[in-house]
Amino acid sequence: MKTFNLDYQPTKTDYFLVLLLIFLSGSEVFTTGRQSEPLLIIILICIIPRMVLLWRDLEIWTFLAISLSLTLIVLSQTFFLDYVLISTPFGFLVKLMVGAGIIGTVKFFRLAFVRTMVWVAILSLIFHLPSIILTTIGIKLYEILTPISELVGVESSGVNMRVNIFFHNFMGDGHKFRNSGIFWEPGAFSGYLIVTLILLTTIRFDLPVPIFKLWQRILVVTLLTTLSTTGYLFLPFVLFLSRLAVIEAKGDDVSRFIWVTLFVLLLVPVSSLFWQLEFLGPKIQELYARAEGNDAGWQLSRFGAVIFDLKHIQVRPFFGWSPANPELYSLFPWLERYETGNGFSGYIRKMGIAGMLIFIFSLWIGLGRVGLLKWSKTLTFSLIVLQLNGQSFMNYPLYLGLHFIGLERRPRDYLYHKSEACSND
Repeated sequence: MKTFNLDYQPTKTDYFLVLLLIFLSGSEVFTTGRQSEPLLIIILICIIPRMVLLWRDLEIWTFLAISLSLTLIVLSQTFFLDYVLISTPFGFLVKLMVGAGIIGTVKFFRLAFVRTMVWVAILSLIFHLPSIILTTIGIKLYEILTPISELVGVESSGVNMRVNIFFHNFMGDGHKFRNSGIFWEPGAFSGYLIVTLILLTTIRFDLPVPIFKLWQRILVVTLLTTLSTTGYLFLPFVLFLSRLAVIEAKGDDVSRFIWVTLFVLLLVPVSSLFWQLEFLGPKIQELYARAEGNDAGWQLSRFGAVIFDLKHIQVRPFFGWSPANPELYSLFPWLERYETGNGFSGYIRKMGIAGMLIFIFSLWIGLGRVGLLKWSKTLTFSLIVLQLNGQSFMNYPLYLGLHFIGLERRPRDYLYHKSEACSND
């Protein structure tokens, strides 16, 4: 059984970079305001020397193939489209390179990321649970902490009011029972927790069994506190993936068939029960009805976003409209707000089918390089891609960096071993 390899652990610098990547990909302190883009540029300038020093570990030709392909797309958009700001392709490429630079140079990135997210989850519970308890006796913790939020400088009001104190983002009365951690909303937190649970499964044979189970339980409990529709829908599949990885590593076809059959049989009644929850079935029906009827704010929902995005994809299917183009919304000039809520169709709208195919192929190949076996790899890949339907994760360095997950620094002899899987069961 593998334990932590003391000769190949992430360093303190690695953990700091991963924590920075998480904040850059979800904390409004880093993602909103004028400081976000200069900060990304400064971080990239600091990471470039590290990438140069470690270029032998980066599999440089794979790195160049992916990055140059995406660069050609954004440059072609700048050349062929009117009204595309020069800063648009530059901003996209900076985020891409920050994600690539951290994922490609951190020792055993998946371990560093999962371990860091476990601490982020614990930190969220330290703030969220007392807040819930105090709410039951009429005390609003976020109101007490509002002066700190004013110092942090992240302001939001109305039904989606937030009080951000840097280490936690409290939701206002409309969503006060939902845990958003450091992220911009509970749905985003749940999305990153799902990704963490997925990546935890990919390293389960590198961890002592008690550590794996402890981390998994912390992440699942935290995910439940988000009350996220998408998170709850994905959770059964992620837990099944954890079991599937063990069965597949053993090479036991009979056990695999039994577990898959049981999972499918249980999925129907469990799904029916989940559908009755107020924030699942009724919410999905409401969003679909709003999108179908073009009600106010219809384009902001996941369903409405698909309709909105498909109209634009039909016009520019292959290379997209660029990440930011003022002319993009000319097809819907009457809309007052243009943000859309589907990251999958939204990325195709921005980067075209070509851009999405680059992500799909690089992610698929990368998951194979980190040692995933056939069925585990297929389910892992599907879950990561489908996650995009919940949030616009491709706007941030972490998900963009998954293009380069196969470049993760790890021992040359790193492999999945069936014997280790058996001993970890």
